[in-house]
Amino acid sequence: MPSRSTCRGQRCRGFTLIELLCTLAILLILFALSFGIGGKDRQKERQQQCRENQRLVHLALTVAANDLGGPFPVAKGAADSDAVFQALVPRYSSRVDVFRCPGRTRDPFTGGSATSRKFRNHYAYAAGLTSAADPTQWLLSDAQVDNRPKAVGAVLFAATDQGPGSNHGSFGGVVTFVDGRADFSPPKAAFEIKVPTGVAVLNPAP
Repeated sequence: MPSRSTCRGQRCRGFTLIELLCTLAILLILFALSFGIGGKDRQKERQQQCRENQRLVHLALTVAANDLGGPFPVAKGAADSDAVFQALVPRYSSRVDVFRCPGRTRDPFTGGSATSRKFRNHYAYAAGLTSAADPTQWLLSDAQVDNRPKAVGAVLFAATDQGPGSNHGSFGGVVTFVDGRADFSPPKAAFEIKVPTGVAVLNPAP
């Protein structure tokens, strides 16, 4: 009798251990799922903030174009978009943080003015357009993988959070057009990124 009781106790203890391991496994799975969902939600929030940032940059560019009689601003000899956007502050934009993509978590905004070394920009710009350009022509976007035109389905943004064009990683990015409309695109372009004659794609400085 004692041995049978002990055996039952051992079976009970063994079953409890299995239950514990199963419970832990389920909790780990739920945690992983919730972390993934939470990560997607955070990235969606960052994309929405990025869209708002680009709306404000577009507004600054449009007001500057009105002052210039039509052409969107350019910077002579500029190799990147930083110089163009830096020139918008403070006359056309009182904020510096709008030029920083919230999805670029490895390079967060830490303050500073347009004249300080802390001014950093994360957006690409189609330099050489005017406000009378085709409304469906893109004007600014998240940093692109390169400065070439892209057909639908071509790689527009990096699919990871490293390297050129990686503002939002696998979540793609935001593209704002001449008319102010802003659309999301996955890493492979959902629409054509045209570069007309006389226009140059200026990415942010590396």
